[in-house]
Amino acid sequence: MSDPIYAVGDTVFLKSGILRTMSPELACRIISVLPEAQGVVQYRVRFGSETFERRVTEADIGRAASPMSKGPGRPTSPSATSSWVNPNSIRIKK
Repeated sequence: MSDPIYAVGDTVFLKSGILRTMSPELACRIISVLPEAQGVVQYRVRFGSETFERRVTEADIGRAASPMSKGPGRPTSPSATSSWVNPNSIRIKK
């Protein structure tokens, strides 16, 4: 099981020949991250000029042209030493 590289809202560029259209516009925006299918991460994307969404896999995205996501949409793993309880936020009435 692999983690998604891109997050919702990222603009990515598809590899040429994926859509088999003559349009040079291959930039699209990620609408949602779909569950894995056979170990491959999938995304729902939308082109700016279209009114519908497409499903693409991570292999369809050109990694050289698409920057990796660093935005708030990326899940972060908590530190092994930190606790979910913050003792400074606990208030006790006297």
